[in-house]
Amino acid sequence: MLSLVFISVSFRFYQEYSSSKAAMKLSEFVRCPVKVQRCAGRFVQNEIIVQVDQRDVVSGDIVIFEPGDLFPGDVRLLSSKQLVVSQSSLTGESWATEKTADVREEQSTPLLDLRNICFMVS
Repeated sequence: MLSLVFISVSFRFYQEYSSSKAAMKLSEFVRCPVKVQRCAGRFVQNEIIVQVDQRDVVSGDIVIFEPGDLFPGDVRLLSSKQLVVSQSSLTGESWATEKTADVREEQSTPLLDLRNICFMVS
């Protein structure tokens, strides 16, 4: 009986390990380009819009979203127009949440209830 349990556990571990390895290889091929607005220039700061990989987004970048885009990280909204996001994996809600930039939240508001913050879901 113990040998059958050991064989079963070993087989399942091997399958999980090989599937996670394959998923990691596939994720290397998937590129999610993101439009960002960055400041460029040493002496005169010019704002340019470039398309970078999701992993190359840094603090201070202004991310420009279009319908269907994924958030490259947790972002604070500077401007928005009829933005609706799904936070079901974070909050368990089955419906989408409306987000808006022109809201001042109180200090006591829970993090997941902030209407001017969008979260990355991985």
